[in-house]
Parts: sequence; structure tokens; C-alpha cells
Amino acid sequence: MNGAWFAFLLPVMVLPVMMAVWRIGHPNSYNDPGSARARCLSLIVAGAATGLFFFVRLPALMDASTLFLTDPSCAFGTAPTRPAGTGAACRSEAVVIAQASQVHRRSSTYYFLTLATANGSRPRVELRYSPAWMRIWNTAAASPGTVARAQVFKNEVVAVSTEAGFAPTTADPQARVLDAQEWALIGAGVFVAGIIELLFSWQSLF
Repeated sequence: MNGAWFAFLLPVMVLPVMMAVWRIGHPNSYNDPGSARARCLSLIVAGAATGLFFFVRLPALMDASTLFLTDPSCAFGTAPTRPAGTGAACRSEAVVIAQASQVHRRSSTYYFLTLATANGSRPRVELRYSPAWMRIWNTAAASPGTVARAQVFKNEVVAVSTEAGFAPTTADPQARVLDAQEWALIGAGVFVAGIIELLFSWQSLF
């Protein structure tokens, strides 16, 4: 099973189990009409809104990903210093990694690079996590001022390359398509879980 379908099945499996545990442990509050309506409505609306939001975004993200994969100027991973021609989808810029930082949220850690560009801007980009790609972050954290090249697509840094290796950022077009697909399926899963809950709770709605 790939990650996208797991994203759909996870809320479909987990949320009904959580509702069943609540039903057993707190039968009075579970069967309260107001609580039942709020519970079902919240799941259905949240799932539909999330799924629809990311589903609507998918065509534009897929078009960007196709352009990124097919335009010769975007062959950054194999030719990081390739110059971009007129009308090229991507360009490569020399930058300096001014800072490597990390943010802890719950059980996850997110890794960032602050880049100093030739025009004076300092974009802060988030790296997609992979042990192989972390060499860039580790090197930059140990030696601030590391010289690098940034790949820019649609005015966003989508990858960073140094002597330590190559790492895509969360703005990578292919990654954005996968993320949107997963969130659309998560929303669909929450919606289905809401329908399942509605079937169990319909007698308590009124």
C-alpha cells in the first residue's frame, strides 16, 4: 500500500475506533443530540473542506510539476551550475548559507536554511527530510557561511546544492503534488469517517 492510500485509510480506521471508545466510556454525552450533531457535522464538513481545497489545487500543482520535470533548465540535480536561458523555468543562483536552524513541533523536527543572496534578500527555506540530504544541513550548521547554489523555480528556492550534496526544499514541485494528494485523501478519509459516524449516531441526532 502506498503512502497516499494509507493517508485515506488512516482516518477511516482510526476515527471510528476513537468514536467507539468514547461511546463505551461516555454513553450519555455520546448520545446527547447536540453532541451527536456537532460530532457528525464537524467530521463531514472538515473532511469535505480539506479534501476539496487540496483537490482543487492539484491541477495547477501538477502543471508546475510537469514543467519542472521537462524544462531543461531545471536539471539541477545533475547540472547545478547550468545557466538558465531566456524564458527558462528555473535558474541557478550562487548563495551563502547564513544559518542552519531547526524547529521542534510535537514529535517532529523541521530543518531550515537561511540563504544570503546577491540581491541582499535572506529567504528561509525548509528542507525535505532525508538522512542523505541532511549532510547539507549538518555541514551548514557546523560551518556557517557555506557557499551553495540555489535552484529557483517560480521565484521559490526548490533545491540547495553544496559540496556536501544536494537537497530539495518543501517548495519542490513534485513534493507539493504528493503532499496535496495525501491531504486530499486525508480529507476524503475524514469525510468517510463522518458518514460512518452518522450511521452509528443517526438515532441520537433528534
